[in-house]
Amino acid sequence: MAPSPTDPSDPTWALALSKCSLCGQEFERSTELKKHMVTDHGASRPYMCVHCCNRYVTQNQLRDHVAAVHEKKRPFRCLIG
Repeated sequence: MAPSPTDPSDPTWALALSKCSLCGQEFERSTELKKHMVTDHGASRPYMCVHCCNRYVTQNQLRDHVAAVHEKKRPFRCLIG
């Protein structure tokens, strides 16, 4: 019998565990998939931007969004050129 993606002896098994069932995005680690499921597909996004009404899972995501998009802050300096 041939291995299947649900069989741990199949080399593609780990890849099958690290693929989002909702959008198909693939991840190298299952922990990355879990984080993706919460941040991208999670129902609870309690932090709302007062400028554009986008919602975020964490206060840090909201803070980073406001700084980058609305305040045009760039925490890193370009070293090219």
